[in-house]
Amino acid sequence: MTETPYTARYGLRQLIIIINLSCICITWSFATSVVNLNSPDRVFTKKDGLISNNVYGCIQDQKGYLWFYSDKGISKYDGHTFYNYTTHEGLPSSNIWLLTIDSQDRIWVHAHDNQLVYLCDDEVKVYHSFPSQVTIELIIEEANGELLFKSYQSYFYLKNNKIIPHAPTDIICTGKDKLSGFTREFLIGNYKYCYPVNNEFLIIQNIKNCQVKKMRLEVGTNLYTPIIKGDSVIISTSRGQFIFSNGEIISQICIKNSAPINRTFIDRDKNIWVGTRGDGVFLYKNQKNKIEKQFFVFPDQLTNAILYNNFLYCNLKNGQTAVYNIESNSIKGNISTPNLHSIRPFFEDYSILYGDFSHFVSQNHSPFNIHNFFQYFPEWKAKGYVLPFKMIRITHDTVIGIDHFNKLMLYTFSNKTFTSNIIHQDSFRSHDLIYTSKKDIYIASKNNLYQYNRYFQKVRTIPLKNQFDFLNVSVLFYNSITDQILLGTFENGLFSLDQNNKLHQIINTESLDINSLSYCGELLSIFTNKGIYLVNARDTNLKITNVYAASSGIIPEDMLLGFSNDTFIYCVLKDKVIRILPEISKPIKNKISLSKIFCDDIELNLENLKSLSHNSNNLKFSVSLLDYSGAEDVLFAYRLNNYSDWIDLPSNTIHLRDLNPGRHIIEILAKNKYSNAALAITKVPLTINQLWYKTPWFLILCNLLLASLVFYYYNYLQAQNNKVNSIIQKLEYNLRDSQVKLLENQMNPHFIFNSLTSIKSFIQSSDIKNADYYLSHFSKLMRLYLDTSRKSQIAIKEELDLIKHYLVLEKMRFDNRFSYEISIEPQVLENEIQIPTMLIQPIVENSIKHGLFHRPENGLIKIDIRSESAYIVIMISDNGIGMNRSMQLKSLDLTRHDSHASTIVREKINLINKTTDLQIEMSSRELNPNELVYKGTITTITLKQNV
Repeated sequence: MTETPYTARYGLRQLIIIINLSCICITWSFATSVVNLNSPDRVFTKKDGLISNNVYGCIQDQKGYLWFYSDKGISKYDGHTFYNYTTHEGLPSSNIWLLTIDSQDRIWVHAHDNQLVYLCDDEVKVYHSFPSQVTIELIIEEANGELLFKSYQSYFYLKNNKIIPHAPTDIICTGKDKLSGFTREFLIGNYKYCYPVNNEFLIIQNIKNCQVKKMRLEVGTNLYTPIIKGDSVIISTSRGQFIFSNGEIISQICIKNSAPINRTFIDRDKNIWVGTRGDGVFLYKNQKNKIEKQFFVFPDQLTNAILYNNFLYCNLKNGQTAVYNIESNSIKGNISTPNLHSIRPFFEDYSILYGDFSHFVSQNHSPFNIHNFFQYFPEWKAKGYVLPFKMIRITHDTVIGIDHFNKLMLYTFSNKTFTSNIIHQDSFRSHDLIYTSKKDIYIASKNNLYQYNRYFQKVRTIPLKNQFDFLNVSVLFYNSITDQILLGTFENGLFSLDQNNKLHQIINTESLDINSLSYCGELLSIFTNKGIYLVNARDTNLKITNVYAASSGIIPEDMLLGFSNDTFIYCVLKDKVIRILPEISKPIKNKISLSKIFCDDIELNLENLKSLSHNSNNLKFSVSLLDYSGAEDVLFAYRLNNYSDWIDLPSNTIHLRDLNPGRHIIEILAKNKYSNAALAITKVPLTINQLWYKTPWFLILCNLLLASLVFYYYNYLQAQNNKVNSIIQKLEYNLRDSQVKLLENQMNPHFIFNSLTSIKSFIQSSDIKNADYYLSHFSKLMRLYLDTSRKSQIAIKEELDLIKHYLVLEKMRFDNRFSYEISIEPQVLENEIQIPTMLIQPIVENSIKHGLFHRPENGLIKIDIRSESAYIVIMISDNGIGMNRSMQLKSLDLTRHDSHASTIVREKINLINKTTDLQIEMSSRELNPNELVYKGTITTITLKQNV
């Protein structure tokens, strides 16, 4: 893009005035850092996702993302994926010719429009709308954070989120103050940068001392608007870039490329990005991090390559074999050995060249002087020897080799005569053999590794089996530095053999095909199907220190052969040989960034992940290390909630579907796709909310409501049950009370009959006085019976009055054969304690009828009532014949009358205990068990009022 010139205001004096003021005009001598760049390391175009191939330039935000601006919009790049912004995303125009970033990480958009627009958090935001088109050419952030905008039409400040017009006195000069012949002039700090009309040179003036410096430019060089970054002024050109500080040039980039270029940008990792006019974006990786390598391109495609001594024999598609000298980096000539596939050492200084159908022999000092092997050594064929496919020269005249009959043969050559001996024979094909500095021989077959000593005697057999299956050995290697035997395999990586004959898999080589190993100084080069791995040869653990693969310009799938010498590593590709000067890379601290987060195509941020709706079941995460030079070698993997296996990603996007509601942890791993070495790991927490009716609070409320309903219903049932039980208890009480009263009524007629008989006896004997006395007590007793029969409880005093009248009558009826004593504590009377009606009287009746009835004289009944703690204790005792004797006599009396007194009392006590809070206990025992005749009886009644 050609930036629009404009009319400046206030600037340089006329050149004549400058000369008159004796200002010195100096032509620059470029004593500065110059970087010359030719072919880019990588090119990005629309095929890679770039929004346009016409890219004006690039900037980098504070997070590390790159933003490319073009004639079609803006592309954000994370090292793996381009995310494009157009007018559909809110840009004021598709043609974005510049971006400027401020200290708040706002990306201001320069477009020919009437809106002031910036990007923040991946959103396009309109800051201000002008009544007419305002083209912002330059944005300068001052020390106080205020932004000064310079457009073609005006100047304004952005202060306290307000746009304030500003007088154009310190940026651009125009009119009579403008230096004639210049189209654009920029005052930045104390220096004015002047672009000439013919672009022949660049003028820089120090406005303090009027010193002018002139920089001559190449013919046809276009200069673009400067970009201010701290104390530096960056001016991109159609040839590269200049970087100035305090008016002095400190760095220059020269692009030696035929493509027409726009702006050049250096990212924070010192990678250089170049926008072009139609060819996309060029990437030149950090020169300090780039491996030092040289190329040799062959005239035809290679089909195979074999290294022998310092020569590389390369089979070309045209059928010729080119002999390439790795030291001189040149082809020395061609030989005709169709389908050459291997070269082995032979006796003396001969070598055997193996083809598919023909075998040749040559001398090492003359690789172009070749002969047919069997014609050159007819004795070999005459003796029926088979050429080994693996061969090692032990001495000048001795070689060992493995033939196609699975034999390890020892061949000698003396006086032009061949002899052979069988050292070892196996049932399976042997894959490789090595000869160590200790003169031991190791042979790897399908199942075993065999060791032979210098006398060709078998020392040991080592099974080649790991925990899964037999190892398919591809190559054997003896590390003489650590005295280690190394086994390369197909699909299982690299193994080392310890002193106890145990195999140990080298970390981060799992699943690799090991093609070959060789020294490069004190480094060990491991050539695999995933690239070239470097380890320190002195490290017995063989920890991988570097990997050369796609990011180094080496495509592992295209690698035909890899080898190394003391200085260089060589990689033979299908069209060229790459020579690499290796080094051990320093560990880089990487950090995984989330480039984009989408949920059902709606963009989110990290804060949104803390609370996602219940239907958020289609999540996408784009991740990156923001490592633009090594992005091709990065593989991402993830796992969910720390218990699932790592899942490798085909790209840098994680797609999660149908996650259950709840809290989840997504672990994201970045690793080298070739070495599997971990580069960085991070954890991303997210929470998917439950449906409102599945949330814990709702379930708790439902459970509380259900519990309340159950509790209410339970209480209701309990109340109903209690009500029914109360009715039943009342009915039972009434029934039992009726039964008790019925028994009492049965008892009363008998007592009345006995009383009337006594009265009749007194009258018949003319004992009027006793008859009157008896009748008086009898009438009082009947009245008390009638009064208390309607009550369930009466005072103890009333009960005792009734008992006294009863005892008086019974004592007269029994001719005074017994007496009675009643004692009661005063506090019991004072408290007017209530007891059940007729509780004591039946016990007294039993004492008379069954205890004292059989005692002719001196009978005694005692009633003792007292209070003990919370209890009322009533004791009724007599000195009759006792309980046991009374039962015996009762069983012999065939005419006895049943007494219901004790039955009445027990029924009454059971009824009261079940239906009232009053609890009554009654027990009876013999008073004096040791007495021979009159043991007596004592009955104790205990009453407790439950609170």
